[in-house]
Amino acid sequence: MTSNNKLENQLNATLQGGNKVWVIGDVHGHNLTLQELLSQIELGKEDRVIFVGDLIDSGPRSAQVIEAVRSDSRFHSIRGNHEQMMIDSVMDLNSGRPGMTTTTWLMNGGMNTMDSFDRAYGEDSDEKLREVCQWFTSLPLEIILDRHRIVHAGYDPLVEMDSQKEDAMLWFRERFFDHPEVLDAKKQIIFGHTPTQKIAHLGGKEGEVLISPLKMSDGRSSWVALDTGIKKMNGRLSAYGLHDSSVISVPRMDLLKQ
Repeated sequence: MTSNNKLENQLNATLQGGNKVWVIGDVHGHNLTLQELLSQIELGKEDRVIFVGDLIDSGPRSAQVIEAVRSDSRFHSIRGNHEQMMIDSVMDLNSGRPGMTTTTWLMNGGMNTMDSFDRAYGEDSDEKLREVCQWFTSLPLEIILDRHRIVHAGYDPLVEMDSQKEDAMLWFRERFFDHPEVLDAKKQIIFGHTPTQKIAHLGGKEGEVLISPLKMSDGRSSWVALDTGIKKMNGRLSAYGLHDSSVISVPRMDLLKQ
């Protein structure tokens, strides 16, 4: 599913009603850090949270992050490249022919995700992995609102916005954020995927949200980069308010191993 019109209408109504909508960057299995960030956001009953994907991998508590996101009706997520890697890998494992897809996922944090499922679900972990993959598959690749677009990685500037491919939305980096022109004249793009310290040539700094130097006609920045490097020991997890353009950020609290 590329987008979810029903969800988008609900989120637009939330903003129009004067409530808050926060977008949270890549969590990567750091549930203690996520809970601290959520406590600082102080959500009201009518407020909402959108996750940019990459809920899993690297950190020690991917299973708990997934449970937290799925158990609160105020929370919504799009699919990231790590969710896609897990989907592809579990399909390979189920076929009895694990290949490079599985190896790549396990080497990029997937082993920690499997460990977290084993600890959380014991002998039911394989079944739970398959069930979660079905949920991942149902997640949209983007959320398109009246004034914002939320996507995991970015867009291909050489392709019309309504014709974007899955690969670009899950994996793109420089081709998207190095593009010298505004991609959507009416919607600010919020994305994760690339840690902001890797966008240093555009002003990105370790642990800080990066705001695009490109300006839209209404004065807003063209895009906001939300991956503030939670996978590093000195990384942070950050949230951006669609309602007021504010930023809330907390330092990483989860250890590598639990």
